[in-house]
Amino acid sequence: MSDHHEFGMSKWPAVLDCLCFKGREGGKDAAFGTEKHELFAHFVESTKVGFEADIPDDLHARGAYEGAKALVATVEALGGNKGDIRTETRVEIKEGALEGVYGTADAVWTDGETILVCDFKTFWNPSRKYDAQLAGYAWAVMTAEAPEATDVVLMVCYGDNPSKSYVQRLNVMSLKEIVDTVAEARIDRLAATDNDATQCGWCELCERNTTCPSLRKVAEAVTKPIYASIPAQWETLPVEVKAQMLVLAETVSKWADAVREKAKEDLLNGEAIEDEANGIRYVLQHRSGRKTPRPVDAWTMLVGRGVDGEAIKARLSIKATDVKDLLKSVGIKGKVADELVESVSDVGNGSTVMVRG
Repeated sequence: MSDHHEFGMSKWPAVLDCLCFKGREGGKDAAFGTEKHELFAHFVESTKVGFEADIPDDLHARGAYEGAKALVATVEALGGNKGDIRTETRVEIKEGALEGVYGTADAVWTDGETILVCDFKTFWNPSRKYDAQLAGYAWAVMTAEAPEATDVVLMVCYGDNPSKSYVQRLNVMSLKEIVDTVAEARIDRLAATDNDATQCGWCELCERNTTCPSLRKVAEAVTKPIYASIPAQWETLPVEVKAQMLVLAETVSKWADAVREKAKEDLLNGEAIEDEANGIRYVLQHRSGRKTPRPVDAWTMLVGRGVDGEAIKARLSIKATDVKDLLKSVGIKGKVADELVESVSDVGNGSTVMVRG
């Protein structure tokens, strides 16, 4: 049996936003996410048996650590046994319109009366809501092993932004309403046409985003003369129009990425991308990989060429995680290691980014 159901719970939030959504597999973010999910499961299992791991320096790994600790604390606050938490658990709906649909929950706990499901998300994206996905996992647990449950807890932990993690409690009636809505969407999806496509926070993960009519409509809108002068008129625009223009800019950016991606595929397959009449031609260009000098070899070579050792030291760099690992090798860990790393580090000012809430 396949590890992925064609209508598995992970697809539910996107389908509720756009009936035409079709998930795209793979990609570097997917591989990165898989690695951090494995870390999350590792930290949960470690915490269950009382092992205190060092807090990771890496942002997403630290988020996985904090999420695992928060999950165990939440189960204990519910009066549960942390040893009963299951990670990477396959769950399947056993009754109703969605019978047979299955998925893999990052973490599940139940005592028969309360069901808790937790999902670890590597990246926080404010335009994506995951309640439907977690509700699906909870419904599967209820229909398979906890039919008398009266309380449901949905928990989402974000790797890159733990402060956005949340816990939501539902009663069984609310849970069933979500599941029924998804079941209706599954039926509606069968009859959906291009006119039902909706621009949403899931477009970049959709297999159809290069041909989607909702993105095409945005691209068509941008060609209208009225939009060309938007930057120059910015100060005079009403705030709601500014918000609409940001959605427009974001969507066009995704559309442009999709065009570039498709064109590169053509070139890699040996097809030409050119318009001789207008002097347009695109070709592939190889760029050398980034050079990363080996510190010891570089030092030896530079000193051998007469470069002063102090001048070399001023140019050397080392990551905070490397310093912490080296401290660990001589038995210095935890807060003491963190303080030592900070004592020899310059800390940047950080950055402020704009996201869609």
